[in-house]
Amino acid sequence: MRRKEEIRRIACKWGRHAVVMFLSVMAVLTLLSRVVDSYVIPQAAVCTLEEMQLSYEWKVEGRVRTKGRRALYCQENLRIENVWVQENDIVQKGDLLFTLDRKDLQTKIARMEEEIHKYDLQIADMEHASQMQADPQSFHADQAAEGDSNILIVTPDQANVAKAGNFDMISSSAGAENSNAADIQRLEKKQAQESLQQLYLLREAKGQVCAEFAGGIFTCAISTGSLTSAEPVLIVEDFRQPFQFEGIVGGNGYSYAGAGAAGEDDSFAMNESGAGGNLSLAGAGSPNLNMRGNQDFPVEEGLEGTLEMGDGDVVLEGVKISKVAEGEEGTYRVTAELADGSISRTGNAVLRFTKESRRYRKCVPRSALHEERSGYYVMVVKEEKTVLGIKPVAQYVPVTLIEHNDEYAAVEGNISEDDKMIVDTNKEIKEGKRVRIVEEWS
Repeated sequence: MRRKEEIRRIACKWGRHAVVMFLSVMAVLTLLSRVVDSYVIPQAAVCTLEEMQLSYEWKVEGRVRTKGRRALYCQENLRIENVWVQENDIVQKGDLLFTLDRKDLQTKIARMEEEIHKYDLQIADMEHASQMQADPQSFHADQAAEGDSNILIVTPDQANVAKAGNFDMISSSAGAENSNAADIQRLEKKQAQESLQQLYLLREAKGQVCAEFAGGIFTCAISTGSLTSAEPVLIVEDFRQPFQFEGIVGGNGYSYAGAGAAGEDDSFAMNESGAGGNLSLAGAGSPNLNMRGNQDFPVEEGLEGTLEMGDGDVVLEGVKISKVAEGEEGTYRVTAELADGSISRTGNAVLRFTKESRRYRKCVPRSALHEERSGYYVMVVKEEKTVLGIKPVAQYVPVTLIEHNDEYAAVEGNISEDDKMIVDTNKEIKEGKRVRIVEEWS
């Protein structure tokens, strides 16, 4: 009796061990099966149809400028010591723009003073000669008393006239010439005096040239060590004037913000444990869509958009295009007036416009749409009965593309709201092959 109980106890013990071993083996096999599945069976993210309007964004790249620009001139041939601004800088009234070499400035002042003194001497000589020629008898009498009667100098033609007894005519003509020359010298002296006054002001300012108003440096034609010329040293956008946006668009009259985006992969990190990595369409690929459906969205006068400057630190809504003018090589120049006080600086900017299509019942992500020679199709996950049970497999469903934007496409085809379409996968998927759904894409 005891022996039978002992045998029964040992049998129960080995039976429990066998069950434990069996369950352990099954767990290992299940784990291995999942690991194999993760490498062999394509893993897919899926989505369902959406009802929506397709949004189209267009942009015009350009710059905010002022309507008025002022050119800043300086006396010629003055040496620049330092330049404190560059193109596109913003300056306030009183900000230092550039400084002149003070030694060079003083040298130019001394030369100008000497030049004005020479003008004084030349004018005096011409006035003296003009007086002599206006009253030659009195002048010669005075000169004879002083022992010098050979002051009057005439040309050969004037000498011939004198031989003919027309000495008074010679004197009158020569006097007029001297008078005109003196007037010219006086004008040149006045211009030199005005230049000298400007040099005096620069010397009083210690060679420093400052901004007279708030503005933006549009062009800077000087550099350290260079000499000033008759051309403007600076052209400054006057912030006291109204602001406007100016941009260039292509020959078709518009610039599509998402151009070139077709075919780009939209990858995402998988969330399911053990999947790992990023999904991307392999083999099938996204179609190279080059149509924009029935959208015709030219940039035209009166169109309103949103202006963005910098890194989005300035955003203006309701900016209206005031002018569209044809430019070079089929381009168009777009101008938009900006409301007073809405902006206070110049800089690069983008003017964006958004337009929406009509509402479509069947819209799919661009990554769910594929193209082949016969047309477009989507991959739908269908449940199929197999010897191992019901398994999800991929099925190609032809569709007709109506229109699309960067993210979505409106289609028509034999697909329903319950169908799950593949938007991304880690492997190439062929029709009828098993797939594993790892994420619901949204």
